[in-house]
Amino acid sequence: MLPTGNGDFVPDPRFQILDNDGLACPGEIIGPNDIYVNKQSPVNTTPTPNRELSDSQYKTTHVTYKGPKGETAVVDKVLLMSDTNENLCIKFLFRHTRRPEVGDKFSSRHEQKDVCGTIVQQEDFPFSEHGICPVLIMNPHGYPRS
Repeated sequence: MLPTGNGDFVPDPRFQILDNDGLACPGEIIGPNDIYVNKQSPVNTTPTPNRELSDSQYKTTHVTYKGPKGETAVVDKVLLMSDTNENLCIKFLFRHTRRPEVGDKFSSRHEQKDVCGTIVQQEDFPFSEHGICPVLIMNPHGYPRS
């Protein structure tokens, strides 16, 4: 919450993608400096058995997205797991959508790799007698023989 001049508080826009559990959900669009894990860490980390910590003994340690300025990403997967000591581990997989450039590598699910050799304007593409032009032209030698 951010304070306003008249004593009210408005929600911080960096927290807008968080769900009720304090984690970003899959499918959320995330930008630079957005918080995707709302986390609290104890100030004193030395082990003390059977002692409850009060709220003042925690510090906020938010995890923020550190992507390039002006680019957004999509939260693709969120994985929650714990180790043998019952420590919680959270993994995020982000997906970036970018415009292809000359020299970019692509691969299929069958490990067929290809490199973008050239980018041609729409008006320079070949077209049929009905005016339909392809979106993508691939090298036929890139396909396996059956």
